[in-house]
Amino acid sequence: MLHVAFHESRFCLLFCIIETIIFLADNYSSKCFSGSAPLTAVQLLWVNMIMDTLGALALATEPPNDELMKRSPVGRKGNFISSVMWRNILGQSLYQFMVIWHLQAKGKALFSLDGPDSDLVLNTLIFNSFVFCQASFSTNLKTIKLFLK
Repeated sequence: MLHVAFHESRFCLLFCIIETIIFLADNYSSKCFSGSAPLTAVQLLWVNMIMDTLGALALATEPPNDELMKRSPVGRKGNFISSVMWRNILGQSLYQFMVIWHLQAKGKALFSLDGPDSDLVLNTLIFNSFVFCQASFSTNLKTIKLFLK
């Protein structure tokens, strides 16, 4: 059973790493270039609470797989994050960063936002896009698992 938990926990870690990288990269870059961060710490806590709960539920409801039990165990010097996982982390992080950055740079013109509430509406769009990117990645994680095995 620990063998199954090892492989399944790798995917929860993959999801959490991507979520954190995107949040930090977007906030850091936007703070450097525009002077304000579009996502707040409270928003990250909400996203973490929701997505980590869903990840834990997905991990808990995953049925044991006989194929995993036939694989040789991972030794002490085995990598917890494989090269394929690193590729997915970098690719997904870059994609999500570009989506959020594009919204932040051209969102007002793209959605014709004017007026005193335009920054608030844009930050709401950025947050919703961040959540949508995380939710879509979590649903695609099941198909990614097939390639990571």
